[in-house]
Amino acid sequence: MHANLPLTLGDAAAAFNNQVIRGALAPDLAHQYTEVKSDEWVRACGAVTHFDREM
Repeated sequence: MHANLPLTLGDAAAAFNNQVIRGALAPDLAHQYTEVKSDEWVRACGAVTHFDREM
């Protein structure tokens, strides 16, 4: 149904490197957005959530 949508923030950050998508934003904004979202994904992968603690 939505096979083209990224399943994770990491997948979305990787897809953002597409030149067509990046071309829609100013270069500085595109770079900053990529850095912030990549960092957010790394931190999310290492976080222990309430759900994890309940397992």
